[in-house]
Amino acid sequence: MGEVENVLVKTNTGFLTWPDIEHACQSFELTLKNPETLSDGKSLIFNQLLRYIRQTILSEVPLKAVYKSNPDNDMYYDYDILDSIFNNIYLPLCYTYNRVPSITNYCIHLINIDISGIYNIRTGLNYNNNSNNNKDSKLQQYILKWENACNSDLIDYIVQTSSIGGIFRAKTKGFREEQVLHIETSAATPTVNTIQLQTLIQSDNVPLLPTENA
Repeated sequence: MGEVENVLVKTNTGFLTWPDIEHACQSFELTLKNPETLSDGKSLIFNQLLRYIRQTILSEVPLKAVYKSNPDNDMYYDYDILDSIFNNIYLPLCYTYNRVPSITNYCIHLINIDISGIYNIRTGLNYNNNSNNNKDSKLQQYILKWENACNSDLIDYIVQTSSIGGIFRAKTKGFREEQVLHIETSAATPTVNTIQLQTLIQSDNVPLLPTENA
């Protein structure tokens, strides 16, 4: 059997291809009265599409392989798989349907995992006392990479559309509408001695300087 093309995510239980995603999108669009609303950037139907994809084709492969147990029986996620889903499925879907990606949207609607745990890892708050620091650092790098991609797309969206909603969202994330520059200038008054002052007075080519009363 030849190598399968267009593989997006591969696990030990199977794989997903882009035609799988396209077929799921087409099936979902058939359930809508107005499929064009998926791309208008204003409705919440895109979130419904993400949930549909999760329930129909992600729930078994690859999400079933995302959850692993460590020796202490605490649950954690396979971030290698989640990273593949983010880059190869979630971002292309956002671009196809004119949506600005976000980690919250990705976690809640497409992969259905605890967003608070994601942000604890992002900020370095270790919520599992038995976790390995090296592993936590690797997970943090994944999440920061997702955040950078989302922030970059958000800024591009604001620049291209001047969207008030986009600007508000950026402000909630800590971005400022404009950078305030603090410029300090030095305006020290030149000093001259008596001989220099007499020379200046006698010269017709040198502009007079303002004088101060003694």
